Amino acid sequence: MIKTIRETRGLTQSELSKLSGVPQGVISYIESGKTRTPRIDTLQAVAKALGCSIEELLEKRRCS
Repeated sequence: MIKTIRETRGLTQSELSKLSGVPQGVISYIESGKTRTPRIDTLQAVAKALGCSIEELLEKRRCS
């Protein structure tokens, strides 16, 4: 969901990295699913930079 929200906001991974302080490589790994359990502080920083909640970031990651 991070990628969807990021793209909706018109941001590149690099721009999100600068806004959040999270390395671009980490953002890329999260978006691609290579990192299945990102750290809570990482999610908080990304959510704040995107202007949304952590719950919104994880919406599509929930188990069904």
